Amino acid sequence: MKLLRYLVNTIMFIVLYGVQTIIAAVYSLKYIGAGPSWLIGIVAIIALFTSYKLVKLINKSNLWASLFDDKEFSVKEKKLNTIKLVGLILLTIGVLFAVFQGYKFFWGSPENLKVIPKETTFVAVIDMYSIITKGNLDGDEFKQMKLLKDLKKELKSENKKASNLFNDVMEDPLLAGINFVKPMFIYGITEAKNEKYICLSLELSSKKKFAEFLETVVELDDDVDFDIEEEEKYSYALVENLGVAWDGSKAVFVIATDEKSKNSLEDQITTLMELKKEDQITEDDEFNKFYENKKDISLWVKTNLFEDIGFREVIEAAAAEFYEFDLSDNYLSYFLDFGDGYISLKSQFTPNEKNQKIMDENNIFDNTFNSKLLNYFPKQNFAVASTSINPMVIFNMLNKTPEFKEAQNEFQQETGFELKKHFENIKGNVVYSFFGVENMEYTSMGYGYGFNENNALLDQTYAISVAGYLSDEDKELLNQGKTIQAPNYPNYCINIKNILAEGGDVETALSADRQIIWYSGGWEYGKFVKTTENGPVPLMGLAFDINGSKIIKQYLALDGGATTTKKDGYYEFEIFGQYPAYFAFDESACFITNDEKSIKKFKTGGYSSDNLGSSDISSNVSSSNSYAFLNLNYDEWPKEFKTLIKDSQNKEEQKMFSIWTDFAKSIELKQIDKTSGEMRFNLKDTDNNSLYTIISIIDKIYKKLFQAAAEYDYEAVAEEYDYEADAEEYGYEEEYGYEEEYGYEEEYGYEEE
Repeated sequence: MKLLRYLVNTIMFIVLYGVQTIIAAVYSLKYIGAGPSWLIGIVAIIALFTSYKLVKLINKSNLWASLFDDKEFSVKEKKLNTIKLVGLILLTIGVLFAVFQGYKFFWGSPENLKVIPKETTFVAVIDMYSIITKGNLDGDEFKQMKLLKDLKKELKSENKKASNLFNDVMEDPLLAGINFVKPMFIYGITEAKNEKYICLSLELSSKKKFAEFLETVVELDDDVDFDIEEEEKYSYALVENLGVAWDGSKAVFVIATDEKSKNSLEDQITTLMELKKEDQITEDDEFNKFYENKKDISLWVKTNLFEDIGFREVIEAAAAEFYEFDLSDNYLSYFLDFGDGYISLKSQFTPNEKNQKIMDENNIFDNTFNSKLLNYFPKQNFAVASTSINPMVIFNMLNKTPEFKEAQNEFQQETGFELKKHFENIKGNVVYSFFGVENMEYTSMGYGYGFNENNALLDQTYAISVAGYLSDEDKELLNQGKTIQAPNYPNYCINIKNILAEGGDVETALSADRQIIWYSGGWEYGKFVKTTENGPVPLMGLAFDINGSKIIKQYLALDGGATTTKKDGYYEFEIFGQYPAYFAFDESACFITNDEKSIKKFKTGGYSSDNLGSSDISSNVSSSNSYAFLNLNYDEWPKEFKTLIKDSQNKEEQKMFSIWTDFAKSIELKQIDKTSGEMRFNLKDTDNNSLYTIISIIDKIYKKLFQAAAEYDYEAVAEEYDYEADAEEYGYEEEYGYEEEYGYEEEYGYEEE
């Protein structure tokens, strides 16, 4: 009796625990979304204690005492106790069965996976329940959206039966016989070179309702011939290049992509509906790993697909430059997740054994990010990009190609430096930041006369006196190495670069009447005149770490101050010959920026506080080999940018742009590890799910467009347009006065002839 009591206690505990967690899970799915949630975790812990307490209370009840008490009972009492015990056991089994069915309904492996072959090269998974729940597509607010209402009106005007069917299914999705709790699968099948199919599989809640729904849909088009064929275990129908088959638990739609495939459509349906377990996609371990991590919309691709569509040679040839890439049996996975306040798209590459070995041997991400680089930038930022790679791994990969070896030789001949030394000198950590806008003075090129060497012919040298009288401005330009128009010969141009190369100047040349350089032609009108302007310029910077400053110093010596000016702890130069910029370096880092405040802080290690390293994104920058961030929060943008955008838009564009600025916050691109990454679109609204937010915004945009169209006064525009005046202006009557212009009677003289 004790053993039986322990057994019943154990069963009751499992049942009570299961019921509580199932209820929490169902609630979580409906109101929080698919996947793990805080609610399930909390309830799972609480349920342990409540289940134990309930079992203990039952043990103290009169019913329990009458069932398991060891005292003597009459025969009648024993029979009654036996009936009670059997009833309790049956009730327990019933509840256990209900719990099992609930688990199977919500979390069990979908039946429609059983029609996906193991050799499938791509599978898209659409979590219909999650999308419906997150987008609130079954709520009254969605049904009241203007866009949906107008779509219904349009459908009703075109096909009333289709409209009624759509409304019925919207009100009661179970009418379709489809289990919307389980995912939908879209996948491709390639049986042979000329037999390709696209398939869609669904799990059914009712075979009868699905068949009725299918027949109702087909009846909407009188031209479609639809006959249901019955097999022993399933039903199917063929319509042109589309086949559909179903049984009591699943349905599959099969589309033949060409005529050859269409001829084998019926055989393909038979193959799918009778697919053995060992031939199903669930026997593929890589797919199962992918499916365990699925999100709202997920895509799984075998790289064998590229071979099926004829891209194998192209991809392998492109990769062959660096290493032998094996296209077979690699996997690509993509996961789109609509979260509260964000939309995430993650990607994962799973290489085969051969490719994994090559990637391990050529690990370009074998580097640790240098967080000190973040100190050179202010905390405020509107765009940031960073990378951490191993330059020598890249060099060794490139060095396998003959083109790169040739490029190295050319580089050394032109610069006198060995290219490999440059790769060795760079540590591989780089940070870029756009952190502000400032009004500053800069130069721009205006129209005027100047020298274009491309349209000039180098002539022989002549004495400087031949050129004629040189003004003070001419002399200054010549001393700067410029080429000017010869005063006495307008078709010729002169410079004194040969004199400057010797250390002389224009006075040296004039005093000895030296030979100077002459050009024939080249003086023309164009953008040659430098003008000074003042306006908004974006502030940005680039920092990277180095192994010593020797190479930079060699370049500075080679430049000789021609393009750079040494300042106190930094150098100044011009970008595109217009904008002032600065750079500084030490033995471990180099920093380039157009912000004078930031460059002056370099020699003391950058910003001591309020630097990029103390920003919200610093951990993402430091922990990722590649990272990019773009601030889309319009409220935080510089006022100069806001003014530029506003001035470039009309009123309607401003209205549409305001919708975007109301919800967009930022975009992030992040490399998670060597083979995976994430793109994340962050929204301002973190209280609602992003899918619901996007749907609401689409409806909002539609309303604005509809309102703009309604406000457009077509009649006023038509009245304003004077067609008669237009006809008179272009002389349509005169132009098309065919009889006068062509004079048919005179030319052909019908009457006379």
